Amino acid sequence: MNFLILTTAVMLSVTSHSQWMTETYVDDFGEETGQDFQYLESVGLFSNSATTNAPCGFFIIHNEVEDMFSVSIYPYDRDSKESWIESTYQDIKIKTPSGKVKTVVGFCYEKGLVLFSDEDYKVFKNAIADKGDYTFLLNYKGEYSDNKYRFNFTIEE
Repeated sequence: MNFLILTTAVMLSVTSHSQWMTETYVDDFGEETGQDFQYLESVGLFSNSATTNAPCGFFIIHNEVEDMFSVSIYPYDRDSKESWIESTYQDIKIKTPSGKVKTVVGFCYEKGLVLFSDEDYKVFKNAIADKGDYTFLLNYKGEYSDNKYRFNFTIEE
């Protein structure tokens, strides 16, 4: 249900550097639920066995009520949503505004969604706590695929 708004919002215009915006989840009837979330959009690059450094859309949601961050990935210039054959935990590197590289663990759900919840939520939240420019790097390695994703985003608050 909550992914309905996610899919719609990701189709909106996207910029390379973004800032958190606020939206409200809607239910099956298109009515607002009263539960807000913050999100940002970015365009970056992805590579796999078929393409190298192709445009890719990224949509980050911060749901403070459920203590969760999620990153949806839309490769091929946002023409489709990513999907993987298997769900798996992957290391993600985040280059901070100070230039330090932090490694966090994300759960890569087979439907092209990277989730940060439970302990990983706190680690990811702390990794992006400072104001400035960040780079997100995921090298997804599965049994049948090896995909790379990279995008930049800015935290201003």
